[in-house]
Amino acid sequence: MLGLLLLQVLASCLWLGHGEVVKSFETSCPQFFFREIPPNKALEPQNPAWICQRYKNQYYFATLYDRKMRIPVYSAYIYQPGPGKRPKTWLVEPQLIGPAYPETMEKEWTLLNRYNVTLEKLSQSQAILHDYKNLTGLNRGHLNPSGHHDDYSSRVATFTLTNIVPQDERLNGGAWNNYEQQTMIRSNQGCKTTYAIVGAVPGNNYIAKGRVNKPSHLWSAACCVVDNHYIKSWAVVAENDRNQVQLLTLGELEDTLTELYGRGQVSLSVPLHKRLQAMTISLQAECPSAFAFQGSKNPSLKPSHDAGAAAAEGTTPNDALNPEKPALICQFFRNKYHFATLYDRNNRIPVYSAYKYEPSDVKKPPEWWLVEPQLIDKNIKLKEMERDKTLIEKHGITLEQIKESQAVPDDYKGLKGLDRGHLCPCGHMNSKENKMATFTLTNIVPQDTSLNNGKWRIYEHQKMQTKTKDCKSTYVVTGAVPGSDKISGDRVNRPSHIWSAACCLGENKQPKDAWGAIAENNKNRVEVISLGELEKRLTDLYGKTVTLFNNACPREQKPRP
Repeated sequence: MLGLLLLQVLASCLWLGHGEVVKSFETSCPQFFFREIPPNKALEPQNPAWICQRYKNQYYFATLYDRKMRIPVYSAYIYQPGPGKRPKTWLVEPQLIGPAYPETMEKEWTLLNRYNVTLEKLSQSQAILHDYKNLTGLNRGHLNPSGHHDDYSSRVATFTLTNIVPQDERLNGGAWNNYEQQTMIRSNQGCKTTYAIVGAVPGNNYIAKGRVNKPSHLWSAACCVVDNHYIKSWAVVAENDRNQVQLLTLGELEDTLTELYGRGQVSLSVPLHKRLQAMTISLQAECPSAFAFQGSKNPSLKPSHDAGAAAAEGTTPNDALNPEKPALICQFFRNKYHFATLYDRNNRIPVYSAYKYEPSDVKKPPEWWLVEPQLIDKNIKLKEMERDKTLIEKHGITLEQIKESQAVPDDYKGLKGLDRGHLCPCGHMNSKENKMATFTLTNIVPQDTSLNNGKWRIYEHQKMQTKTKDCKSTYVVTGAVPGSDKISGDRVNRPSHIWSAACCLGENKQPKDAWGAIAENNKNRVEVISLGELEKRLTDLYGKTVTLFNNACPREQKPRP
């Protein structure tokens, strides 16, 4: 009898794995989240359970589970696809019944027959197999798909009902499957590590006589670490009754989920209060809204471009423009991001600033020139651009510390024949706060006075207005090519050329036109050229092949007059 009991205990310990209900992901299984930081509390349901999904004594992914709706809120994992056999055994989570039950992720039969758990008790805590029987038009849809894992053990772990939602069968076998198996592979090229979070928004309908919620939307976000200096991200969302998947930027998905959940601003990667400005990571990952191809914020998700449309994701210029010592800045002012800047720490000028073109007649703000505290020290607690005087008088930072990290107002005093030239001009912004944010010296270069007040001003204010007349939205990247001269005792580089590129989006946010402009920084002359021609000119000037919109905008289309 004792031998039989020991065999039963041994068998139960060897059954498939562990699904451990924990107090928090941060302290138990943070490795499945980018920078080990889970989404913020805006996604947390009324009765949550945090599950570190473990199998054969190893964690494979993390799931936030909604006990009331009996569906997962999201599953987070590291994307590691590979060929292999698809498991067939469905599992449940004993610890959702109570903490006294085993940590082991088990078959229903095992719980009912070896742990004396009643089916009623099990079904009160979570979805069970019977809930998913005889469905019409719906499948058991994985949030963390088995195909995104490269060995059998990790794929088995995804077959827990705590990772499953009722999913429209056309969507599951169609556009969503295409995203999981095709778009993810293409988007993941060049990635060393890719973190994925896939979730479901609770809907108004239920299956299994009101026991299990049918989500209104499914969504997914991915963050790809290419190297120490470059990170890219992408996201999708789909209504759970249509065979359509819409590609969004990470920021656009967060805004869409904020509207859908209605519990405050959603943050899927780094919490908003920790999104520092002078980050040494990708601008695209941190402030993609400054770049082209923003998805719709409309939660109704009217038909748009397919998720397979390559390059449709807040694309930044390629690495050819990167300086020796870069700083990637999401320009933050008065608790809001306004535009993005790649800054050259050595030359103390911006390489480029990227923004959405939204001109207005709002009165120009006072010229309070600002600096970036986090260029001084990335651990500094000040999150917003500030006046150098404020940093010195109120925060105990010395002028020498500021000057070592960036240009300061004194660098631009007493200039002859040069102005403080904006890359992102205040006239292209639509509010007083937006305009004020452009008055940071990380957005400024020494610009020829005749050019700044002459042909370049005409291009910024007249040409741009004419050329964007038929555009639904326009995204701009304006940059400066480092020159051989410097100002302020060789502290600040004087660019040899100023350039700008624009991508015009039409209906359904599809690119319909693009153009470029370039000027030598000692002549009052601006050439308006095609995007492709601008990229060729910059390739010659930088000595590396330059692409500005990831080849997604019309490169050879002739610019309109």
